[in-house]
Amino acid sequence: DLRFILADSTHPQVYGSGVIKAQALSSLAGISSLKGNYGMGFFGVDPGGNRSAGAGAFAADVSGNLTSGIEDTNDNGTVASQVAFTGLWVADADFATTGRGTITLNVGTNVLDYAFYVVNPKSELIAVQTDAVSSGASLSLVSMLQPKANVTGGGFSNASLNGSTVMELNGMSSAGSDVQLGVGQFDGQGNITLFQTDENKAGTHTVNTLTGTYNVPTNGRVTVAGLGTGPQPVFYLADANRGFFIGTDSSVTQGSFEPQTGGTDSTPPGFSLPQFL
Repeated sequence: DLRFILADSTHPQVYGSGVIKAQALSSLAGISSLKGNYGMGFFGVDPGGNRSAGAGAFAADVSGNLTSGIEDTNDNGTVASQVAFTGLWVADADFATTGRGTITLNVGTNVLDYAFYVVNPKSELIAVQTDAVSSGASLSLVSMLQPKANVTGGGFSNASLNGSTVMELNGMSSAGSDVQLGVGQFDGQGNITLFQTDENKAGTHTVNTLTGTYNVPTNGRVTVAGLGTGPQPVFYLADANRGFFIGTDSSVTQGSFEPQTGGTDSTPPGFSLPQFL
């Protein structure tokens, strides 16, 4: 796996970045292989060129029907909470060798279309929206993660956030790009004992250190309170201590978090300088 950035000096107005992931298809036995529960996060642009993003969760059955869909979205500062959706994903004829298929989502009266690729049928898929800009749809890249233990509906609780996580967040403020990297520490009982990020907003660096509370219902949609005085984000869990972040702020902050492990000096998780030498 690796990350890359376009750095062609002969085309300075063309830019972008992405990831390359190792694909594991040995256990792919048709669309039924994707049965399970998923958390998802996505970001892109709306028809006006403004940033849009969201996070959510859904379940897939052996026939590719997507049910129990719920998502929170933020389109250029306009927030929609707990929006229900259904859908269907269909495998291409060469699915066993490419891992490619298509998705149709029904969100209210809107029908949205995607192409998806399987990274690993038991854990990760990636999708890209394929609708025309003229349709009025936001064009998005979507990451979908399945719990390692395939947590079923009703499987999440406050104990699903217990320990230290690393958060990678990005957005776009009125001043320019707004990016953050930090750590969240959760006690498994509804308390955020530390929420600390290094933030660079249009070239101005700040360190944000906050505490708060959280609540995890069975569907994994995490609400928080007390993280500063501004709009509060929403998390969607994809597994214990792993999931997606969607802000309700004007920067349309979106990102992901994963468990922080290692260290020897303290808990959680404890690091010592020699590990970095």
